[in-house]
Amino acid sequence: MTALWIILGIVAFFALLLALPLRIFLSYTGEKGLQYRVKYAVFPIADSKQPEKPAANKKQRRIVAKSKKALGSSLRSFPGLEDISSAANFQRAIAEKGLLETLRGVTETVRSLLKQTGQLFKKGVFKKFELRIVCGDSDPSEAATQYGAVCAAVYPLLTLLDSAMKCKHRKVDIRCDFDTEEIRASFEGQVNYRPWHFVCFVCGLLWRYIKSKNMKEGYNDE
Repeated sequence: MTALWIILGIVAFFALLLALPLRIFLSYTGEKGLQYRVKYAVFPIADSKQPEKPAANKKQRRIVAKSKKALGSSLRSFPGLEDISSAANFQRAIAEKGLLETLRGVTETVRSLLKQTGQLFKKGVFKKFELRIVCGDSDPSEAATQYGAVCAAVYPLLTLLDSAMKCKHRKVDIRCDFDTEEIRASFEGQVNYRPWHFVCFVCGLLWRYIKSKNMKEGYNDE
């Protein structure tokens, strides 16, 4: 009975870790550009204001370089993308499967990756979305033209964003200002995720990788 309670405690602990919020803070101004902060619960993970610390020694630098290289190799070895990872692989794929079948495989792989990424994107929630754009020009007609162009570009994107991600607090302010000579924009946002969203995303990619790998091996056996 004690072992059962220990197992339940471990499961509850990991469930709590996966349920804690992962918050991404975004901000943009014309002077500072795009800035971001990432927090897991109350613990900071990344901050664009803090410069990335270089590796302390050559061994750590080699480990970082190997990790980045391994990540790139893993992505290029994904079934479908492997055929276009190099010119030699592309030519071999065409010789074995033909151009049409090779391009079809690449298209299916890219579509699958985009679908999986889109599902992850939809899991996020915009806790805060504040956009402010000021269209300015000394000529009122030019300022009005800029205002119309900005509205025509921004509002369709906001509609697309609404259909793709939940937004609890949104504030959009687009206006004309004849006292300024340029367009000014600022943005403040906060996107919330749960760690289990990323776990499901990675598991989905692994499942698709294994499934595509098995299909490729079956194709080669034939």
